[in-house]
Amino acid sequence: MTDTKTGLMWKRCSEGLSGDNCEDGEVKTYTWDDAMQRFKNVEYVGHADWRMPTIDELKTLVYCSKGRKDQESGWCNEGSARPTINQQVFPNTVADWYWSGSSFADLSVSAWYVYFSNGLSSASNRNNNYAVRLVRGGQ
Repeated sequence: MTDTKTGLMWKRCSEGLSGDNCEDGEVKTYTWDDAMQRFKNVEYVGHADWRMPTIDELKTLVYCSKGRKDQESGWCNEGSARPTINQQVFPNTVADWYWSGSSFADLSVSAWYVYFSNGLSSASNRNNNYAVRLVRGGQ
């Protein structure tokens, strides 16, 4: 899926899922360090430059159907559809934590994530196991 606004091409399925509607398999989770090593220049659909998205790139996928209460953190207003991502474009996305490829400058043991249950973006310990959605282009 190519986002015409950002020019980024996103993998439609979270890592671990496949099929036309991401119906096969189950979402896999990774520590941040494992994800960063595993998902460098991944080959998929004829392109060998898939990677982890930056936090700013990943935040572009948050869709708040009832608007945002906080632009900085990304929190969606109460009553917004869950998960806070377009399910027609990204089917079977879990309302869960997704790693970005951005480390957290203020604390070296942390990295940025987006929580698609409510749109929040924040930092978490890199040893936590979170889902991954790859991107190509940009940066």
